[in-house]
Amino acid sequence: MLNRRTFVKASAASVSAPALLAGCKRASDNRFPQGVASGDPRPHQILLWTRVAPEDAEDIDVDWVCARDEALTDVVSSGTITATSASDHTVRVRVDGLAANQRYHYQFAIRGGASPIGRTHTAPEPDEDVPVRFAWASCQDFPGRWYHSWRALVEEADEVDFVLFLGDYIYETVADARYQDPTPDRQVSIPDGISLDGSDENLSANTLADYRALYRQIHEDPDLQEVHRLFPFVMLWDDHEFANDAWQDHAVDFNESQGEEKQPDRREAATQAWFEYVPIDVPMTNAAFPDDIQVYRSFRWGRHLELFLLDERYYRDDHLIPEGPFDLEVGKFVENSPLG
Repeated sequence: MLNRRTFVKASAASVSAPALLAGCKRASDNRFPQGVASGDPRPHQILLWTRVAPEDAEDIDVDWVCARDEALTDVVSSGTITATSASDHTVRVRVDGLAANQRYHYQFAIRGGASPIGRTHTAPEPDEDVPVRFAWASCQDFPGRWYHSWRALVEEADEVDFVLFLGDYIYETVADARYQDPTPDRQVSIPDGISLDGSDENLSANTLADYRALYRQIHEDPDLQEVHRLFPFVMLWDDHEFANDAWQDHAVDFNESQGEEKQPDRREAATQAWFEYVPIDVPMTNAAFPDDIQVYRSFRWGRHLELFLLDERYYRDDHLIPEGPFDLEVGKFVENSPLG
């Protein structure tokens, strides 16, 4: 049996339209400041993603094309989709009718600018006898850190077919001294926020505008953009897409020192921003938490790999030992602490 330790060691070691505007393959046009991405590859479909930076808050039509060649001349599908202010001008396109286990290229364009040309790969047929070549990653905190691991993966661009991302795509805080040390060229800002210590610096995201701001800023990192441009992603979330050590719609920022931290509005805002900014091919509804989205699913790559992607945050129980009360019988030596 392949246990978790063996899996981690092994996978870490492996780790009819014309072409659109002829643009740079890598550097993003200023109308597409977050680059492009693709995700959830299936044998005959793929999801394509980008965000447009409009000149105003108006909705804008975005043309897209998917082709067999990087020059975008052998087109297999194309169309137009509207980037709306309601989705922070992010767009997602599911392209169907593709060939299994094939590389494709794609691009988005609006009047006055074009995106980088992205590259993606469809999954093999379920019974196809092919090697399984993927990288896995998680926990990409931004303030004070750099994404050299992504740069290293880009250097192996022809050795990997997809990236499995296991969560913590963003961190909800901007300057938490417990684990963040922002430098001038590696910091983020949010418009609202919750102060974690009474200061104006140590803030945690709280509103939809906050979470969107975090995704916009980290998506401008050139190494992250390039790895998204080259590989389709298969993605899950963990806690920091919402709040540290979260369970269901409960945060634990203050370890019950301010009472129960049930925050459904904040949870729904975090979920919406995540859905808008990652290339995941699942539906999202207008229902309230937890019926607004379902991210657990399965994913297959040929006959040798089937992944079961579990959501271990949206439905998990409260912590076995509560954060709040002092209780020596369960090893709770400090009141209002995560330790116990």
